[in-house]
Amino acid sequence: MSDRIRCLNAEGIAAFERYLTELARNAHAAPPYDALESPQHTDDFGIEVTIDRARDGVPFGSRLDFGKYLHEKLSAADPTRISRNYGLWNWLSLYYFEQLCPQGEDGARRIGPKELYLFSPRQGYRQHIRHLVRAPWLIVTDHAENAKVLLLSPERGRGSPLATRSRIFEELAVRQSILNNKTLIAVAQRLYFDERYGRTFFGASGGGAGSARRFAMVVQQLELTYDTRACGVDELLRLLPREFDDYKRRAAGQ
Repeated sequence: MSDRIRCLNAEGIAAFERYLTELARNAHAAPPYDALESPQHTDDFGIEVTIDRARDGVPFGSRLDFGKYLHEKLSAADPTRISRNYGLWNWLSLYYFEQLCPQGEDGARRIGPKELYLFSPRQGYRQHIRHLVRAPWLIVTDHAENAKVLLLSPERGRGSPLATRSRIFEELAVRQSILNNKTLIAVAQRLYFDERYGRTFFGASGGGAGSARRFAMVVQQLELTYDTRACGVDELLRLLPREFDDYKRRAAGQ
């Protein structure tokens, strides 16, 4: 059954935030799903868009699938206008809450940090980018197929693919200067994503030589000398030091 997207208003966002606070104390607290259609808690989105909690009846298998779905559904809206639409992302967070914070066998939910679910103007960039609904949409919208390196991972958590952020995401996406640079994300995609198996290369999410953590540190040094936005992908790959050679060879061997 499809539902029309709405936006939580100030009262709706406050009710959602109160619920998240309560859930931290009472893992069996029921989500306020009634607020999704309540005139008291919501406003019209302004564009008629309908969505489902599953795509073609099949649950989302990854954050990449989820991001592509949201990108497609919200394609009629101006990305720059909806990117900071707090009411929209909080409505979607409540709508998909069963997949973002699923119940365990005992009916309890293991809630994560509040910024995973609540999008607020009180937060900074690092909190905003961790939002479990907005981040997949934003990354797919900005990086298309290169989003795979940030949104596909062998790591699973809390019984739902939508509830987990990969370690590479935490190393790269949380750095605004990296996520906003299409060349750097394209290089990371080339280095770390194994197209044959649809996952990142083993070791890429660690802290060793040539890892995503090292990539984040090295590109900061390179940017003191080079305009990485103006570089091509191959050019930037050549600028990386020898510690990245193993990942270059793996990528070239695909």
